[in-house]
Amino acid sequence: MTKAKLSNEPSNSSRVNDSNVRKPKEYVPYSLNGRVSFDGLPDQYANELLRNIVYLNIMCIGEPGIGKSTFISTLFEKELVSDTESYAKDNEVVLAEFNYELTEGIAHLGLKVVHTVGYGQVNSEINLNPIINYINDANRKYLIEEFKVNRNLNTFKDERIHFVIFFISPFGLKTIDLKLLQMLSGNVNIIPIIAKSDALTSNELANLKKEIVKEAEDNGIKFYFFGDKTKSKLCEPFSFIGSTQSIKTDKGKSVIGREYPWGTVDIYNKNHCDYVDLRMNLLSTHLEDLREATIYDIYEKYRKRQLENLGFLVDAEKKPTNSAENYVRKVQTKSKYQIVKDSFMAEIQTAEKKLADRERYLKAEYHTYTHCHLNELAKIDEEIISIKENIEKLSASAKKK
Repeated sequence: MTKAKLSNEPSNSSRVNDSNVRKPKEYVPYSLNGRVSFDGLPDQYANELLRNIVYLNIMCIGEPGIGKSTFISTLFEKELVSDTESYAKDNEVVLAEFNYELTEGIAHLGLKVVHTVGYGQVNSEINLNPIINYINDANRKYLIEEFKVNRNLNTFKDERIHFVIFFISPFGLKTIDLKLLQMLSGNVNIIPIIAKSDALTSNELANLKKEIVKEAEDNGIKFYFFGDKTKSKLCEPFSFIGSTQSIKTDKGKSVIGREYPWGTVDIYNKNHCDYVDLRMNLLSTHLEDLREATIYDIYEKYRKRQLENLGFLVDAEKKPTNSAENYVRKVQTKSKYQIVKDSFMAEIQTAEKKLADRERYLKAEYHTYTHCHLNELAKIDEEIISIKENIEKLSASAKKK
């Protein structure tokens, strides 16, 4: 009775022949005659989101004292980050993490703010590595979770950075800024803001924005583009004046801003800075776009690079091949490798057999020659003894005479 042999190779019968499948080129729109109830899908999706915490991870990059902590506190209208300089180390950039769970209405936001402490104090490219490594490590952690057999991405704490707020001095971009922006470009969403923009006149601010955009274009740096989902004036980069203090204007109106001998600055006044547009884009109209750009664009490119480094193949259009194609290729490669290996092993076995036969022959010859040699020695010894006996006999006969 023969037993069925299991094969690792996928059988041809299990594969679907595309020529036998009639596929429509596109979906044809149809109107229903009545309600069938799947119009509640958006509500189901919204309810599912509200049950879970939505994670938002922000990295703030800028030199000490430029207003990173003030920006976060202003953005969320809450004193969130206070002392970051206590993390500072000499000649080193330190990443300081702050985690918060915020609630607004029925929405829950898991906010992580990462501050770059010590950036800009030492103009060395080596000091930029901790920033890049942090972003890559967050992507790597998520990739490892994806590879697990028992994974739960719904409850996994996603630490991937959704966007970087890059604080630019009112004096413009420095060489170290351009270098870091080049390293960040394509690996994270970059949102540039001109900090302490109240130090500039309107003309100086407009010229600085144009200069920053030109420098970015010349150095291949891409900023996140908010698009046209809102009717508000989109400024890139945004100007920002940080403040959490309530002051009164000359007319007695309470505003959030700064007070100077020549007047007051209202951060909610679009004529003073771009804070209103910035906050609306970050937290209202484009928050999910920023998250999706990280997940479906930036992270997917990172994931593709890592899979290619691990040996996964891509087709001519640089698209990852599916698992079935990869499996067939692996089986075919393994089969070819096994043929070469078997042939090589056969040659080794043949050579080893020849060596073994030669060794047995030499040993046999050695034993034969040794045996013959010993026999000859024995004969010689017998002849010597016989000669000695004859000499003794002759000597004895000579004495008698």
